[in-house]
Order: sequence, then C-alpha cells, then structure tokens
Amino acid sequence: MRVIAPAKINLFLEVGEKINSYHKIISLLEMINLQDEIELLPSDKDEIEFLSEWEIPEDNTVRKTVRLIREITDCKKKVKIKVRKKIPPGSGLGGGSSDAASVLKGLNKLWRINFNNKKLLEIGKKVGSDVPFFILGRRGIIEGYGEIVRDVNCKTMFKYLLLIPPFQVKTEEIYRELDREKEYGDLTEGKKKIKILLAAMEKNNIKEMEDIMMNRLEKSCFKLKKEIKEVREEIEKITGRKFFLSGSGGTLFSILYSEEEVEKVRNLPFLKEWKVFCVRSLFSSE
Repeated sequence: MRVIAPAKINLFLEVGEKINSYHKIISLLEMINLQDEIELLPSDKDEIEFLSEWEIPEDNTVRKTVRLIREITDCKKKVKIKVRKKIPPGSGLGGGSSDAASVLKGLNKLWRINFNNKKLLEIGKKVGSDVPFFILGRRGIIEGYGEIVRDVNCKTMFKYLLLIPPFQVKTEEIYRELDREKEYGDLTEGKKKIKILLAAMEKNNIKEMEDIMMNRLEKSCFKLKKEIKEVREEIEKITGRKFFLSGSGGTLFSILYSEEEVEKVRNLPFLKEWKVFCVRSLFSSE
C-alpha cells in the first residue's frame, strides 16, 4: 500500500496564553502538494525505514503511531514501512505529523481495524497536536490544543513559493521565547480574522489575504533565528511581495501571482543553501 503525507502551511496562526503547560491556538491551515511518500507492506517483522537526506530520530512519529495502534488494538500483525522524505524536518511544514496521520490511516485499512474518523482523530492527537489536521486531510481550522479540527468550504486554489532554510527550528525553543516575551494573542479576535481571510480567499483577493495573514510566533522565531528575518527582509525588498512564516519556522512562504517569480528567486545568491519550491493547494491526501 502506498500513501502520501502532504505538508502544510499556516495561513493564519494566533497563540493564546500558556495554561497548564500548553498554549491554546487558532490556525487556518493549508495543505500543499509537497509530500512524503510512504509504503506499507505486510511483513513477518516490524521494519521502519526512512529514505532521507536529514537525520530522523529513532523515537519518531511513525514509530510512535505503530506503537500506539498496537496498545489500543492488541494487533499482532507486523508491517514494513518505508518513508521517502521530501518534507524537511523542523521546517514548520508538519512533515512528522503528516507521516503519523498517513501511517495511522494506512494501517487502519491494511490491518482492517476499521476505526471511524472520530477514533482516528482521538488517536492522532495522542501522537501530536497537528496530527488531527492531517487526518482531516484538507484546508481547515484547528483550535484548542490542536485537537479541534473544522473543515472549511473555501475551495479556491492558490500557488505558493516556499523558502526553506538549511537548518532546523525547534518548536519548543520558539514557544519558550514567546513565553519570555509574553506577547500572546486574542483567540476570539483571531477567529474573526480567519473568517475575513476565508472571505478574501473565496474572492481570490490576494492583496486582502496578505493584509489579514499573520503568525504570532514570527517575532520569537526571528529573534532566535536572525538569518530567517534577514532573508525575509531581503526577499521582500527584491520581489515587492509579502512573505510569511509557517508554524514555528523556519519556512517562509508567499502567495504566487505567476510562476516566473520562482525562477527569479531561485538563483539569488543569498538563497544558495535554501530550498526553493513552487507548490499549490491540495484538497485531499487520499
């Protein structure tokens, strides 16, 4: 069985105050067609292999997902899992969470467990806060601690330019910096702004979208990773376009007006070590 594990970008991310060691958030997430490829095969022993240019930790989200399914179902079947990594880890694109969601959905079919979507969401949130979104598998809003996922009706397709740094950004470090600064956002106001953003997306009004799009973690990320801030300032100066941070970083992205913009950016000397991708909205991970 072959499945895909698509990346995501945060078109809007607001973060509330820390309560009981966690932050509540509200975010509008866009699934995109940069994706890992996963193969699941019946086997006489468990094997998990990553074909990746990046180092993947031994205790990864895929291994955690398989372990969790076993604990819940007491299933004795074995599986060989091969993950071809295309999504850089630690880039704010949700690759690990997407891998977990795709393996969860894949094993649900391969092992004929037949969990419904509600049960898959329940298991997914035990693996990671972004996993429920990837189980939904299309553009959506996440709230709370990531466990509340809502579909949205807007089906307008957009293209994006991604700039991915040659280093990883640790989510916990960015949140730690946010807590030091104590510059939290208003989640109720965030919900209203997402509604306005979705209306702009329906109209394909990119200028209006860019005026609403934001990421509460941006300031914290730029403070700790000054190169990302410098690249954004330089690229915005050259292109005259707005660039946004995805997740806790460090991917920067912009809404594309035309694909000619990609080649213009790809050969810039200060992006020599960065990965540059042209991607589009994806409306299904099946």
